[in-house]
Amino acid sequence: MTIEIPGKTAMLMVKLAQDVGAKTPGDVVLQALGLLQMLRSATQGGKRVILRDPQTGAETDLAL
Repeated sequence: MTIEIPGKTAMLMVKLAQDVGAKTPGDVVLQALGLLQMLRSATQGGKRVILRDPQTGAETDLAL
C-alpha cells in the first residue's frame, strides 16, 4: 500500500526518527501506532495510562 504524506508531516517524521533513534520514518509510525493501541486497550479495560515525572511525582493522564 502507498500512502502520501504531506511535506510538513514527512519532515516531522524524519526529525522524530532521528530523535528516537529509529532506522526509518516508518518505524516512527509503527511506534506511534503501538502506543495508540496500548492506550485504547487500557482505556477500554478501565485502566489509566499516565506519565509521571520522577522528580516531582506529578502525573498526567493520557487519554483519547
